[in-house]
Amino acid sequence: APWAAVLIAPAMGVPARYYAALAAWLAQQGAAVMTCDFRGMGDSRTQPLRRTRAALHDWVQDQNAALDHLAARHPAVPLLVLGQSLGAQLCGLLPARERIKGLLALSLGSGYVGHLKPRFRPAARVFLHGVAPLLTRLCGYFPGGRLGMVGDLPAGGMKQWRRWCLSPEY
Repeated sequence: APWAAVLIAPAMGVPARYYAALAAWLAQQGAAVMTCDFRGMGDSRTQPLRRTRAALHDWVQDQNAALDHLAARHPAVPLLVLGQSLGAQLCGLLPARERIKGLLALSLGSGYVGHLKPRFRPAARVFLHGVAPLLTRLCGYFPGGRLGMVGDLPAGGMKQWRRWCLSPEY
């Protein structure tokens, strides 16, 4: 019997397979481990990103469904989340958040551009006000993989993330 059920919640634009070695190591330590791809990302991509309508609120539902599945398979052990960046941030929005007994957040920032160090704010604002909306509109998705940042994202995901990053509430 496992000592815990662990969901590895990915960073935005990072496929679940990136975490395979970590998942295998945790399983060797006796945990039940599950990784998941957000809708339209990694192995869950069933169509070109420009046709994928997923946004962050959909990814909250995806992560919640993964937690529900993991908890149903292993109801007698603590439910833990190892979340990187967005995967950790979404935990506060999950309907199942009360069942989470522990969260290890990797590379977690607040998200709001105003909380960045002052020297990073101008570049972030150019990205959020210019680069991201322009490329998303031109390509029909955000081609972050080609830019070496964030990863390729569906337009809805980038638009919602952009709004969040520009909001002091994030």
